[in-house]
Amino acid sequence: MIKPEAPTKVKARPLGREFLIFWFGQSTSIMGTAFTQFGLPLLVFRLTGSAFNLALAQISIYLPYVLFGLFIGAWTDRMDRKKLLIWVNFLRGLVIISIPILAWLQGLNVAWIYIISFLNSILAVFSSAATSAVVPSLVEKDQLVAANGRISVTDSISRVAGPVLAGFLVLLAPLEMVFLIDSLSFFVAAGTLLLIESSFNPASSASREKSAKKNVLKEIKEGLVFLRNQSLVLNTTLLATGANLLGITAATQQIILVKHNFNATDQQVSFMFAAGGIGAVIFSFLVSRLPKRWSFGRIALGSQLLSGLFILLLGVAPIFELAPLLVILIAGCGIIFNVQFKSLVQYSVPNQLLGRVSSTITMLAFLAIPVGSLAGGSAIEWTGNVGLVYQIIGGLFILMSVAFIFTPLGQSQNLNLTTPEGPVKPQTN
Repeated sequence: MIKPEAPTKVKARPLGREFLIFWFGQSTSIMGTAFTQFGLPLLVFRLTGSAFNLALAQISIYLPYVLFGLFIGAWTDRMDRKKLLIWVNFLRGLVIISIPILAWLQGLNVAWIYIISFLNSILAVFSSAATSAVVPSLVEKDQLVAANGRISVTDSISRVAGPVLAGFLVLLAPLEMVFLIDSLSFFVAAGTLLLIESSFNPASSASREKSAKKNVLKEIKEGLVFLRNQSLVLNTTLLATGANLLGITAATQQIILVKHNFNATDQQVSFMFAAGGIGAVIFSFLVSRLPKRWSFGRIALGSQLLSGLFILLLGVAPIFELAPLLVILIAGCGIIFNVQFKSLVQYSVPNQLLGRVSSTITMLAFLAIPVGSLAGGSAIEWTGNVGLVYQIIGGLFILMSVAFIFTPLGQSQNLNLTTPEGPVKPQTN
């Protein structure tokens, strides 16, 4: 009797030296950014103690995406993305280092924090638009989920280690010094990009010069038209926009929640930030496995529905120890959605359009953040009950996720992002 041969396992191909260099540089800057993400809201809270000022700080970060995202995306598709990223990282290092310098000169106030955050965010828009096209330039189509998942793992680890390390640093040095770490990380990231030989633009310089002669508004329109004709990507963008509208308050007002409800120390606040990273690390390992069992639509909608449930429970948590656990689950659901969405965009959009389409998506998704942040901060100030605001946000999250079941996103039952066939065919409205 002849035994049937066992199925041959396909060994995953290595992602390559240049991707690893890029990954290292990204990981370094992400670790530094985690210090700033911990330090900035804590610094604003120390200066003002106000939920409304925390909301304004978030608006200063996200407003540039709304104001300049479309134009920057179009310019990014025209430029040499590698040179652009090198300069952007260098300039971000200079902007962030101004915080400890102003503190040393005793000139730091909340207005300066808003200005610095705004300038850093403008540079971040350039970085986001250019970086969206880097991974498809360094790996094959069927490696996108794995590559994005690996970046997400290090991003998540940084979210764990960054706040914890920053929390210990605050015990030894002034809070403003955590921003020095972020500044240095951008300089390191700029240096690593110099070691990469591959182009981040598949088109020739002549093609870019030809594109540069086009009207920038026409190029923006091309990106908008392409997105409009991709019904699945468009509906996922709308879901992300709704999630940002509701979720920004739950993400940024955790300091107010734990300070008011549990009298948390600064170190406990750092554990809350670290909890988000722990959840992202744990769930990042599931990202590439989930498509083997469920469709893209079920993963996207399921992760958002569960996010709403956990946010609601965070609002009624009776003891501090439950809060980090719920943050772990919320962050884990968020990372699953974000990696899947990013991979969907990279699959679906031609590389020469990635800058402007990604910026359009980011602009639409971030458009809701200033509105949601201002509304959430004002609601907390008005009601004086941060827990109640969290409960309302969680309930709205659940209702929104259920509503999207009846859109093309809920009907995408056969889409798998781990196949090597190439881009997903456009789904027109």
